[in-house]
Amino acid sequence: MLGKIITWTPRVLSIFVIALLFLLSFDMLLAEFTIWEKILGVLIQNIPTAVFGVILYLSWKRPWVGGIFYLAAGIFYLWLMRNSDDTFVEALLSSLGLAIPVFVTGVLFILDWKMNERG
Repeated sequence: MLGKIITWTPRVLSIFVIALLFLLSFDMLLAEFTIWEKILGVLIQNIPTAVFGVILYLSWKRPWVGGIFYLAAGIFYLWLMRNSDDTFVEALLSSLGLAIPVFVTGVLFILDWKMNERG
């Protein structure tokens, strides 16, 4: 029972992260640009969504791929937010809403890989 939970939870969380990234990409539509610039902006902002989708596909049978990618993506995201105009604490707190699910997904993919490795 616990094995099935550890197997399916990172996959479901990954789908939620992908859906969140997809929805957040539409904030570009509220900007003051031409329609073609808005379309291009939405497409560009969906590049990470596509990358996460490909990683989910690869991770379905090889959970170690998802574990490494999600942990690296969480670290990279926090590093990017460190370079924002906010103070360190503000940047950290504002980025945890996306970083925590990404880190949890990575850890769960690693646990799934370790559990299946033992048999």
